Amino acid sequence: LPETGSDYSYNRLALYHRNYLPLNFVDASLHTQVKLGFANGSSFDSPAFGIGGGGSLRGYESDVVVGNAMLQLNTEYHHHLSGYRQLRGVVFIDAGNAWPGGLEVDPKLYSSVGLGLRWRVQSFVDVTLRVDTAYAVDTGETKFYATTSSSF
Repeated sequence: LPETGSDYSYNRLALYHRNYLPLNFVDASLHTQVKLGFANGSSFDSPAFGIGGGGSLRGYESDVVVGNAMLQLNTEYHHHLSGYRQLRGVVFIDAGNAWPGGLEVDPKLYSSVGLGLRWRVQSFVDVTLRVDTAYAVDTGETKFYATTSSSF
């Protein structure tokens, strides 16, 4: 409403599903995430969703694709290294895309694959240090990420 200082009406719906599956027979786990989003009322100058970067589609520039509809899929296989349970090796696959609107969906998904390490530090603070290297299948680029959290 213009009376409240708004420039336009805006709706955004985002659905998330995350699953953490222990693979006890190999002392590992499989982490999966699916995100689906739709928005209306925003303009293409300020789209609601962006895909790309260390938090969504590793291996690509941040917000390499933007739009008002999006799909993101992430899968990570975590395995403890050398019996030290706080240090895990990770193999991952990411896929996703964003489109201008819900009815303008192109079936192409950008994808990447990569390797990483997760180190859970519990002395003084409880934080997970994350280091990933990802290869973007569509561009052939490789990117390196270092953060203080898990990807999802």
